[in-house]
Amino acid sequence: MSNNNNEIVDKLIETKNKLCFSDSFLEQMSRNVRGPLYSIIEFSKLAIGSMSDEVAVHHYLDQINRAGHFMNESMDDVMAMRQIIMQNVSIHPESINVDKLVEALENDLSHIFSYSGILFKPKTIDLKDCVIIADYSILFQILRKMIRLVSNLLPAKSTLDFEVYKSSESYNEYEIGFKVYSSEAILTSSQVDALRLGYNNVEKDMYNSIDSMDPMIFILRCYAHEMGTDTVNVKNDAEKGVEIDLKLRFPIVTGEQLELLSNRNYDFSQKRILVADDDEINLEIIEKLLREKGAEVITVRDGREALLTYRTEHGKFDLILLDIVMPDIDGLAVARMIRDNTTIPSSKNVPIIAMTVNAFHEDYEQSLKAGMNSHLVKPIDSERLYNTLAEYI
Repeated sequence: MSNNNNEIVDKLIETKNKLCFSDSFLEQMSRNVRGPLYSIIEFSKLAIGSMSDEVAVHHYLDQINRAGHFMNESMDDVMAMRQIIMQNVSIHPESINVDKLVEALENDLSHIFSYSGILFKPKTIDLKDCVIIADYSILFQILRKMIRLVSNLLPAKSTLDFEVYKSSESYNEYEIGFKVYSSEAILTSSQVDALRLGYNNVEKDMYNSIDSMDPMIFILRCYAHEMGTDTVNVKNDAEKGVEIDLKLRFPIVTGEQLELLSNRNYDFSQKRILVADDDEINLEIIEKLLREKGAEVITVRDGREALLTYRTEHGKFDLILLDIVMPDIDGLAVARMIRDNTTIPSSKNVPIIAMTVNAFHEDYEQSLKAGMNSHLVKPIDSERLYNTLAEYI
């Protein structure tokens, strides 16, 4: 009987922890989303009211862009937290050019650094033209969290260094170090403790850890664990500043495959691509990106129209991009119906790429089960879009 009582008490404590976490986390995320959203609404009004002043409009658009990036980052955090809590983090490896990864990070963070006047100095050492195998989204999140953690502590017009270097090398594998440092920043003692905390202790009391730990550090630690390391090296000195150093091991791409990746020119001339998305802005962006590379693009705004167009055109497409969430017939159902089509010969083989705002494991698995070949997360990054398409056409 006592065992049953203990189990009930444990369940009640766990439920209490979950409720406390939900309240505090939702409060924080609501604040992080509402602030940028309010900025977007108000700056949009100001821009509309200043149409005759080109300088003012440009300033307001910059502010809207900056707020949008902050909002997107907060939503990424919500999705990351959900993955971690549901113990649903999964690794989907792909080829990543290290130089282009660093360039993407620099572009992503430019809206923050240009506004605050921070001089961001990224560099790679001994990794020229290096291509590794890793989960792009998770690695990108880890590195962005490291950089943002330090940049948040910097005064205006400071310098922030980011270094990517080869720590060690073995057959077809590199250990790569990622180092963020600045002499003008200093971490709090609680941040240092959270970074140095043994991962087993984080995992042991996950809800309390999330509630008390900086979300950026929590996501960084959990994602780094999924990629194979529980150790974050931290130097924190009032005079010398802060240095965060993380080392991860990656398989590297060599030989013919590397040559193939290096020689990609993303020329989609003579290729017909069907794009289905009910979001007009996303549809316009993707159409523009594909047309820039020479593709013939046919766009539709829902699943029913996608199926009708596919059948009317007798499946004469080199590739199909499908938004997962669409009214009436969703992207998963469209993919299944195309794969089940027995009258159009190309139905079994035409590459179908999913597009979704979610990077959740279950969404990825569902798209593959529906017969799709790959999965792109919105907002669509042009380099990743081109890379993915180049694998199939």
